[in-house]
Amino acid sequence: MQISIENSDHGTYIITNDYDDETYLVQNDTEFPSVAKTFGWDGDERDIDAARYFLDEIADSGETVEDSGYFDHTEDDLSEPEEYEYNFEDEDETDESNPYGFV
Repeated sequence: MQISIENSDHGTYIITNDYDDETYLVQNDTEFPSVAKTFGWDGDERDIDAARYFLDEIADSGETVEDSGYFDHTEDDLSEPEEYEYNFEDEDETDESNPYGFV
């Protein structure tokens, strides 16, 4: 799954996955170096300003990279969701093992 990053308010960033547009807020500047490394930065992890500059450039470019663990999706999650059919016939009778009437 690919992720991208964009600038947000007050010096924060938003990481978005391309599967379901789930987002992750990066708001603590101490996270900037590790996030920058995810996007290919090879600088010193103590150089927060350089990491921020790099993230600004990546955010402006729209570049995407493989998710390194920001989102908890597995290969099974990425398949098409099952479709359910609702049984309206016996609305008054509720099966305790199937209280919503899915068939």
